[in-house]
Amino acid sequence: MIKAKCRTVWNELKERLGNQNWWEDVEGYYGVTKREAIKLGTRAKGRRPDLPGSATCEPVRGKTLEEIWHSRLRDSEEAIFSFYREVGSWFVFRQLVRHRGRSYGFIARHLPSNGVLAEFGCGIAPISHWVATHRPARWRWFHLVDVPSEHLTFGIWRLRKTGAQVGVQEVQPGRPPWIPVTDVAVILETFEHLPAPLQAAQQVGRVLRRGGVLFEDFGPHDLPGGADLPQAQIERPEVYRFFAKDFLLEAGRPWTDLDGGGIRQWRKH
Repeated sequence: MIKAKCRTVWNELKERLGNQNWWEDVEGYYGVTKREAIKLGTRAKGRRPDLPGSATCEPVRGKTLEEIWHSRLRDSEEAIFSFYREVGSWFVFRQLVRHRGRSYGFIARHLPSNGVLAEFGCGIAPISHWVATHRPARWRWFHLVDVPSEHLTFGIWRLRKTGAQVGVQEVQPGRPPWIPVTDVAVILETFEHLPAPLQAAQQVGRVLRRGGVLFEDFGPHDLPGGADLPQAQIERPEVYRFFAKDFLLEAGRPWTDLDGGGIRQWRKH
């Protein structure tokens, strides 16, 4: 028992140490140092970072995230989706800093050899990238799903650098994306930003194999605003009624907990 625990701790430590060069790709892509990347990606209220452009986006300078959101009326899917292009490289740096040093072994262990992992609302695809670099023998195909954005473009580029086979679906307003049959589906830090989260949950249910595993963390926002959409919160109970009908909750706390319960693991019936 003690040896097994020590082995688990050692494996987790190695996995975390394996993420220490997280800034190297962004350094080459945007021409910034590790220190600059950390500064650009560290969250702080009211900050107006000078975000670099790249071959695939324009610089963004002197604006808060809230100011970018409120720069136009976000009353349609087109206007909401546009926000994620308007922020330029903002979420590239924020997600790189947020996910540095994280281990996703708890997800990777459910991916069968030659399996398919779909990452919904993937951003820079931190989970797929982690699996590709730490569990290369266990993947056959990654499928990334997100709105057209600089963070998706960077995530695709970075993941393909690992030699992974990558399928991409850019979500368009009013058109559900096509997704292949999937063994493991991940939709983290995403549901609260969707205009139609129930529709997204139902699509995940359709593409996931019977016995497949879903990871999600749809959190509550008592006073939603900005990219945390009020409509998403209205549909939150319906999303969990759907999951309770078609899935078995295997791990994680109830979605009714005050903090939302964190990450949950579901298995499709």
